[in-house]
Amino acid sequence: MPAMQEKPADWDERYEWPYDRSRRVCMKILGDPNPVVRALGLDITLPNPHSPDAKWERKPSGWKAALRGRIADICEARGDTEWALLLAPEWGRVVRCGRGVVVYFPVEHISKALSLLATLRAHEVPLVFPDGTPHVWVMPVAMGDNAAPEVVAGIEEAGFMPDERRLIWTPAAA
Repeated sequence: MPAMQEKPADWDERYEWPYDRSRRVCMKILGDPNPVVRALGLDITLPNPHSPDAKWERKPSGWKAALRGRIADICEARGDTEWALLLAPEWGRVVRCGRGVVVYFPVEHISKALSLLATLRAHEVPLVFPDGTPHVWVMPVAMGDNAAPEVVAGIEEAGFMPDERRLIWTPAAA
């Protein structure tokens, strides 16, 4: 068993939840995060990483100040310019990252990913880029031998299709 790493001094307990990392799944929803956060019920505006003004988020008074008190955590104390904890439901975490929105959850809650995809489709959020590349990727948080075997099985049983290297999975009907 590997030695436990000490938490950084700026660690915030809101990021901790009782699910073993080897059993976690990550769902990335790439592209403009605004249709995604609106579909999730948040009335906020986030920088679009694909827009010409994407760099405005790096200004000290940028996008995070406007979200203070409206999302779970703007990650200001950690000095992070790209990530923000949008929602912290009991079953996982929804964060904004530099390329879109990321949802973390244990494999036992894969139905939440399917429900989220249904919500995105109902709100007409595009799940593929114009060139046909998927907007949505699903993958184990821990890769290779570090992932619990039931994680990949759970992803595939939920109907996600693996890429040729079995590193990412995409919705079957993206």
